[in-house]
Amino acid sequence: MSGSHRYFSLSLITALPCFAACLAMLVFAASISHAQTWIPTGGPGLGNDVRVLAMGPSGDVYAGTWSSGGTVWKTTDHGASWGELAPIPDSDPLLGMSITASGHIIVSVFTKGMSVSTDGGVTWERRNTGIMDYRLRQNLVDKNGVAWVASEDGLYRSTNEGVSGCSRRPASTTRFTWIARGPS
Repeated sequence: MSGSHRYFSLSLITALPCFAACLAMLVFAASISHAQTWIPTGGPGLGNDVRVLAMGPSGDVYAGTWSSGGTVWKTTDHGASWGELAPIPDSDPLLGMSITASGHIIVSVFTKGMSVSTDGGVTWERRNTGIMDYRLRQNLVDKNGVAWVASEDGLYRSTNEGVSGCSRRPASTTRFTWIARGPS
């Protein structure tokens, strides 16, 4: 792709296709050539500002937005079409999203904390037990199924897919903005 697009979130995944989202939804693209060539897909919803991407266990791709009060969209056909999941109650911009091996969707809702869906996005519950500062950022699920979330006041983890809350890592008072999982 050419131009002066600012990329805010990029998710490269080992299974094809790969997706990239551009700030303000100017471009949403997929690659089926290991990120060598990019094809515009249109993205989820008109005018949505996609900030986070995640891939579910079956290969479906999820996109979380800054706009529209923070919504989650899903594609099952490599970006040809997108469906909006149920609204997250009292939502704000989404800055992090992970999908667990069992399909739980974990989203970081900036200023509201953590919301979790255990039914594929049909319903959502706020899961803030143990979180002291709700200005959450990126989250991820590691290879052992532990959910991690970066916050303005430290790094939190949940050993049960966010079902009963998080605990702050000891001596973790550093402000975290992004966290990433390595390839192994």
